[in-house]
Amino acid sequence: MTHSLVRIALMPISLIVDITISAVPVLFLAKQVYEALPLDLFLIVVVPLALSLYPLFLALLMGTLALSQGLFPVLEDGVYEQTNHVILMYELRQLYYVIFGYFMWLYGIFLNVRLRHIAFGTQIGEGTIMGHALLFNPERTIIGKNCFFGYNAIITGHVYENGKLILQKVKIGDNCTIGANVVIFPGVEIGDNVIIGANTVIPKGRKIPPNTTWVGGSLRQVGIPKREEIKINSRKVSLITEDNPLFVSREKAELKESGS
Repeated sequence: MTHSLVRIALMPISLIVDITISAVPVLFLAKQVYEALPLDLFLIVVVPLALSLYPLFLALLMGTLALSQGLFPVLEDGVYEQTNHVILMYELRQLYYVIFGYFMWLYGIFLNVRLRHIAFGTQIGEGTIMGHALLFNPERTIIGKNCFFGYNAIITGHVYENGKLILQKVKIGDNCTIGANVVIFPGVEIGDNVIIGANTVIPKGRKIPPNTTWVGGSLRQVGIPKREEIKINSRKVSLITEDNPLFVSREKAELKESGS
């Protein structure tokens, strides 16, 4: 326990060291440019210079933070008592991933899409567009190929219940579409070719079968609507469910497309 507490106490120091080490090469290069150019010319190029050097700082910072994060343990999937000091160390471990987000500034448009998540342990397949999704536990998230995430979709691999910390991996298959503001809780497994509508909440441990569509806060499965019959106006929007005449089951839709 003493060893763990020492590592917890060293965490703020390691963060400061990471930021300092990452900033030193950038500041050195800026100083060299400043001394080599006349003052008026330096002022003209200072903005493009800053924009070009800041990505170097971010790359170094991401690398040092990811390495320092390795000083803290990665807990296995399971249930843990909140009183355990290991839980505190685990929570502090996540700060390395979170703090980097505050430094991304304008470059978050590029780095928050994919590189940041992969650097901190997320497994992401080829062709997947993260679309500024929020990952609370990147090391506990597995995403397949050719997926798309809407803005502010949230994936978390941990949840607190009844004084306990529950940790479970989240697995998302290939060719999935996750809408904006979707919340995915620990232990969720989503099959291939699944569509999750915007603002949907997927409860802890839910298994979503492949080739299905799900919407709503209560997670309802829906079929394929007849597009030409859907009318949406500013006053009323009808939910498409099995009780709605616009509902067409996926099986019937596939039969109709095949001409049988």
